[in-house]
Amino acid sequence: MINLQKLTEPLKQGRAKLWLPVSIVLLLLLAFGLYQQQMNAAGQPQWQKLRIAYAIEPPYAFLDENQRVTGESSESARQIAAMLGVKDIEWLQLPFAELIPALQNRQVDLIAAGMFINRQRQNQVRFSIPTLQVYPGLLVPADSTLRFSSDFQENLTAGRRFVVIEGSVEAAKLANLQPAADYQTVSDLPAAIDKLNHHLSDALLLSLPTLQTLAAGQPQFRVIALDTEVSERLPADYVAFAFNRQDTDLLLAWNQAMQQWLGSEDHLQTISRFGFDQQDIAITNSR
Repeated sequence: MINLQKLTEPLKQGRAKLWLPVSIVLLLLLAFGLYQQQMNAAGQPQWQKLRIAYAIEPPYAFLDENQRVTGESSESARQIAAMLGVKDIEWLQLPFAELIPALQNRQVDLIAAGMFINRQRQNQVRFSIPTLQVYPGLLVPADSTLRFSSDFQENLTAGRRFVVIEGSVEAAKLANLQPAADYQTVSDLPAAIDKLNHHLSDALLLSLPTLQTLAAGQPQFRVIALDTEVSERLPADYVAFAFNRQDTDLLLAWNQAMQQWLGSEDHLQTISRFGFDQQDIAITNSR
């Protein structure tokens, strides 16, 4: 152990030697700081616990029969967090529109909710490497007498009434359309389903994987896959994790772990449980 008393003994011998012990102490402190950085770089966990926000939107995030948080984004987050040495995850369920405010207010450390990257959100948060590339679709009542097309423009021209979730990219897309679309926003997915069940809206616009999950085993609904090659108004979206704009270290570490995770056998096995496969992975695989 370093004896700081011996290091400071030259102070008693005059001011001319004052610089020597001070320099040594400063060098020792600097070396200790570098040592800590090296320990972290060598794999020592910097984040013992992470607070992760999510909103209910299967297959990205939802609760299973045991009330455990699961889904494509949730399970991927667990795996990546484990790679970073995280021992504990605290999950916080919020309405979708409240996810980013919670991140900005430091209530949580990241969002794992199948969140799509768009320009507005990029001004509010920092996104990880994309995980999935997905396309939009329509959920409509099976007993509807209305005709729906795979070309979204035809549905728009026909005056169909859409429902979207507040804060979603689908809501942003409809808000920017010209001519204006006939649509209304609701707080969450159950509220959107309620609009369809009561025929207060003609179709729910949301990501195709979510709609396919919802419609599975529910004959009262059917899914319309939109042809993005016919209509470029609704292009593909990219799923990513979201971080506070100040948390650069966490984002960099997360992305490094993700580069090992994406496209791996474990990754493919995990996302296959939720209806995804290799063609849905957004990033070019390094494997």
